[in-house]
Amino acid sequence: MNKRRSRVVEADEVDVQELPLDQLLDRVRRHHEETLEERIPHLEALIDRFEPSQHEDECEEFVMMTSRQLMMCRDVLERHLASEEEYLFPYVEQLVKAAESDGSAPERPDYLDEGFESEHQEVLEELESVRQVAGSYSIPDDAREEFVELDQELVRFENELSEQLRVEEETLLDRVADLEDYLADGGEGA
Repeated sequence: MNKRRSRVVEADEVDVQELPLDQLLDRVRRHHEETLEERIPHLEALIDRFEPSQHEDECEEFVMMTSRQLMMCRDVLERHLASEEEYLFPYVEQLVKAAESDGSAPERPDYLDEGFESEHQEVLEELESVRQVAGSYSIPDDAREEFVELDQELVRFENELSEQLRVEEETLLDRVADLEDYLADGGEGA
């Protein structure tokens, strides 16, 4: 029997569809911080726990390749998150303020039309590369416990990050578009 445990889907404590836009933005920011400051360092720490062994060359190669690919994934994520901090977040904050003060919409950053989705695609491609390097997270039955734990954490990381990208694309950007329309209509409707 394969030691890999199936992922348990944990329901988000809050329905993101119901959050006011400013709170949704805060949630996205917190996820960014957790990803860079907690999740990736946790995975790196799991990788660092591996010590050479005489009988698990395949596992050692997995660790080395996964570590390298995770660093590449982290670099892509850092660039993407920096772009969101520079362009998306201030724009959403300005939209919210404009709606609260019956003002006009700020100028939409080109990033939302040109860079946002392509960066998300690049992050997903890096996650796919991590999965390919890790052999689609298929581990041998007799793998050491730390190998199993790393495998499980990689699956969890991929699922959490994929879900976050989905929330940004399907919820956050939809809500931004709704607010843009509302402001374009002079604050009427919605």
